[in-house]
Amino acid sequence: MAICVSTAICAAVSAQYSIRTGESHIFSRESIASGVFRERAFKALMVRDEAERYDELLNMGKMKPDCDISIEDGLRYVTRFGIPFEERWPLGTNRPEGDLQAYKVADYSQIGAKDRVTIKHMLRHFPLICDMIVGPAFDNYSTGIYKKELTRRGKIRHAMVLVGWGVTEDGQTEYWILMNSWGDNWGQQGFAYVDINSLSSVFYPIIIPPELAR
Repeated sequence: MAICVSTAICAAVSAQYSIRTGESHIFSRESIASGVFRERAFKALMVRDEAERYDELLNMGKMKPDCDISIEDGLRYVTRFGIPFEERWPLGTNRPEGDLQAYKVADYSQIGAKDRVTIKHMLRHFPLICDMIVGPAFDNYSTGIYKKELTRRGKIRHAMVLVGWGVTEDGQTEYWILMNSWGDNWGQQGFAYVDINSLSSVFYPIIIPPELAR
């Protein structure tokens, strides 16, 4: 669960890259998780006030890379530095291997989570990145349509890839189809159907291959 933001961004960018180029590559989750974390640490060190700097670094010590970053944190980072292939910077390694060829995310846009028309239009072209608030029941989701939980305990903001939508057989209920990062044994072979009003935010990245970015 700790790398949901990086996984969602890389999965969406990988899909867009494959559709645009016809080639299949997985992009590096570690580059985002480590990069955003290190950038925050550097900014904390630059704080002039000693007490504030101490508090910032103390908070950094309690963080785990990617756990406490938002989708926008990750997208903002990759628009500046790009994303290398996973084979160049594997998950769990501190540094990239060999020459680092990064693919630029030229820009990104946020789509209103309630703007179903725009979201559906964009999904006809590429998967999107989204997040939502999930509760304990989401861990054990296996079938049906997941709806917001009333409990306040154990809730987290979780990032996933938005890949499509559907309607129940009776035509009464619309739902989004999300690809999770918890493996094929979770949910419906790694996917979840969630209530149409469940999403918190939705983003769309636009990539530029290195040869076009020069």
